[in-house]
Amino acid sequence: MTTTRRGTLGRTLYYVLTGGLAIIFLFPLLWSLAASVSPQASTGQVNGFGLGLDLTLTSRQSVPRRT
Repeated sequence: MTTTRRGTLGRTLYYVLTGGLAIIFLFPLLWSLAASVSPQASTGQVNGFGLGLDLTLTSRQSVPRRT
């Protein structure tokens, strides 16, 4: 019974450590995603989350024409 207990404890410790590492590595990605859609000062976006500035820039973008 001690080998089963030791194996369960080792497996649990492994899952806790790998889960913690996954959170540590995913946190910066989630942070950058949230920061990219959050409202920023001096942009076209006033309220809430979204892509307001990106849509404004794409609608005002000039397209080069061939002459």
